[in-house]
Amino acid sequence: GGPGGNGGPGAGQGSGQSMNMFGTGDAGPLRLFQSALSGQISWMLPFALFGLLGMIISWLRSRRENAGEMKETIFWAAWLVPVAGFFSIAGFFHHYYLIMLAPPIAALSGIGWYAMYALYKNHKDWASYLLPAAVLTTAAFQVYILNAYTSQIGSAWMYVMGLLGLGVTIALLMLKRSHPFGKQLTIISLCVLLLTPVYWSATPILYGGNSVLPESGPQLQSSNGGGMFSSDVDTGLLTYLRKNNTGKEYLFATLTTVTAAPYIINADENVMALGGFNGTDPILSVSELKNLVKEGKIKYFLISDNSGNSELVSWIKENGTEISSDEYNSTTNNTDRSAQQGARGGLGGGQQQTLYKVEL
Repeated sequence: GGPGGNGGPGAGQGSGQSMNMFGTGDAGPLRLFQSALSGQISWMLPFALFGLLGMIISWLRSRRENAGEMKETIFWAAWLVPVAGFFSIAGFFHHYYLIMLAPPIAALSGIGWYAMYALYKNHKDWASYLLPAAVLTTAAFQVYILNAYTSQIGSAWMYVMGLLGLGVTIALLMLKRSHPFGKQLTIISLCVLLLTPVYWSATPILYGGNSVLPESGPQLQSSNGGGMFSSDVDTGLLTYLRKNNTGKEYLFATLTTVTAAPYIINADENVMALGGFNGTDPILSVSELKNLVKEGKIKYFLISDNSGNSELVSWIKENGTEISSDEYNSTTNNTDRSAQQGARGGLGGGQQQTLYKVEL
């Protein structure tokens, strides 16, 4: 992996303070509830936890009737707990890794709503108040998350969310068991809680974002869309390679997928990443690469100037001919290329790259 992405509150956006260099908050049991990560995955986590409690209570009171539902609940809880535990103590991960928590949180929220509604409707003891408590707690937690993003979306959304959450909670308490539209009211309360996470999920579509290190949130409005890595193709280089490649299976090879991906995705070309994501995966030996060149499958290599002295890089430089950038860069392309390299930074970016031709 590499550095963090655009970053929400934990990366200097929103709350304005970085909690650590990766924007993943401070390790501990409440890490998923900190502002650095909560906006990425935890919107419905309190509701899911209340729902898990509600399902356990329902099962204890009627084990035979709820045996099937309890098996499903155990399955999703066995997913949620260890994965949440890992992210609570992990030293390094990117925001998009948290997608692994989405299925169990969604499932337990749905199962929990069903269980808590049954308790809400059919019982008169403390367990019947689990659903209103879950709605109020989750709404309050969402207000807490929104408070870190007022610089991007203002404070109105936070206040509206707080009032809606409080309003439906009061309605649930006042109309408990006696109102003919009680079920519809509980559905409305769930929909209220889903408003903000639905918007958050849509932000990458609405505002764009970093395709290498994706995340969600209104902070994407002010990002440049490229983050640590640029997804642009060097058009001058692409034109040169297409003209001179003479039918090779691969248009060129480079060290990292960060450099290769734009040409694969945006230009629909076959490009080989010799070192995997960050350039260190030993996918080929020198002899294997030599055979690919001899078989006519590849002849161009785009190598970063500070890529080190690995055996592959050393072999390419020793047996290849350096292609002057003047052959594929016009003045305009030079300007664009410099801007792209400056925007990339990190792996495969922020550094000059040299094109080599190897023929055996």
